[in-house]
Amino acid sequence: MVLLHALHVLSVKYRWHLTVGHFNHRLRGTESEADERLVRQVAANKGLACVVGSGNVGELHQQESISVEMAARELRQRFFAETASRLQIHTVVLGHHADDQVELFFIRLLRGAGGDGLGGMHWKNPLPSMPDINLARPFLNQSRTSIREFAREMQIPFREDDSNQNCNFLRNRIRKELIPLIVAEYQPALSKSVFRAMEVIRPEAEFAANQARNWLRQSGAIRFSELHLSVQRQVIVHQMLNMNIQPRFGWVEWLRMKPGSGLVIHPGLVIYRNDEGVLCEKSDQSVHIDQSCLRLDLHDRSSSARFGDLTINWRIEVCSQNQWPSMVTPQKAALERRLGQPSSPQRGVEIFDAESVGRNADLRFWQPGDRFRPIGLPGKAKLQDLFVNARIPRHLRHQVVLARNSHGEVFWVQGLRIGECCKVTKTTRQILEWRWDFSLA
Repeated sequence: MVLLHALHVLSVKYRWHLTVGHFNHRLRGTESEADERLVRQVAANKGLACVVGSGNVGELHQQESISVEMAARELRQRFFAETASRLQIHTVVLGHHADDQVELFFIRLLRGAGGDGLGGMHWKNPLPSMPDINLARPFLNQSRTSIREFAREMQIPFREDDSNQNCNFLRNRIRKELIPLIVAEYQPALSKSVFRAMEVIRPEAEFAANQARNWLRQSGAIRFSELHLSVQRQVIVHQMLNMNIQPRFGWVEWLRMKPGSGLVIHPGLVIYRNDEGVLCEKSDQSVHIDQSCLRLDLHDRSSSARFGDLTINWRIEVCSQNQWPSMVTPQKAALERRLGQPSSPQRGVEIFDAESVGRNADLRFWQPGDRFRPIGLPGKAKLQDLFVNARIPRHLRHQVVLARNSHGEVFWVQGLRIGECCKVTKTTRQILEWRWDFSLA
């Protein structure tokens, strides 16, 4: 509301033609409807056109396996882009402020963003999907407190979003828990430090992006493999954006490291990078499924093997009867609780009943139709369903390695909990320690 007030006042001087846009996420029931009514009423009082949109955030959240926050942002951006394009509006003005900038910095830091993400929001930048439409954020140097005080002083009506108090959302936890802790215990001038870091990071990221754009314009005057790592990534990012694909770090790294390997973006769209660094499309049917298999001889009580991008190390130890009961409680209970959670996608250690695994184990990649019973589940489930629940991207599923015991049962799946069939019990006499490490060759 403060942004609308300021733009309306300035529009008289600069002869701006304003249209008010509001997106109803429909996440808060009657409160969402009250927000919409207020926007419509204020716009009408000022004699301004008002365009309202809405979307099913929950449906997109489920379909794309993304957070509710990300789904809401995606639908909101689509609304602004489509509305601006339809009405031939060239600038969309947003109300982001300084506190949003700091919170976004930590959100992106925790998600492992690169320089272009940690550089923060720009005062003005083109909409990625529609470069002829600019996004402007005039309040980036104003704090939430100063904006709220101005609203009260000028008697500008506004509404508080109760969902901002819900700590189930990452942004709210950062705002209410992480930032106050850092300010109180580590850096009182946190905002100043974050803005300074952004000022350092942003131009360096922009330099790599400019180098990538220049390389693409010059049709690969330098070999892709000879480019700096940061420029290689930006070359791929720019091409994905030109293909209307929102880049993800895992996708970018896959294309950078694995030329010729298909990356499934969605059913019907598969892309790959050729040796010249150019992204190309190919049909979904041409995606290669690796049928290779490796048998591990567990007669060797301690050894290692390499399969795909995984290195497996195993060791079998005899557990004496007077040693095992002391491990069952409480150490084993704690261990089983830990193993009941999804493992790190990079490296980990698991413990199995060696006799249940048997004298050999087979490693192979996941294939459609594979079934698996994770520890604690009453029966087997399709691995594909478990991948969806674990939010493993579609394009990575054929690269997930699984292990089967001597009876052909899957007892381990890379990145998921262990199998019920080979779990450690009170009758276990030998323990198989299974260590794995993921690294691109």
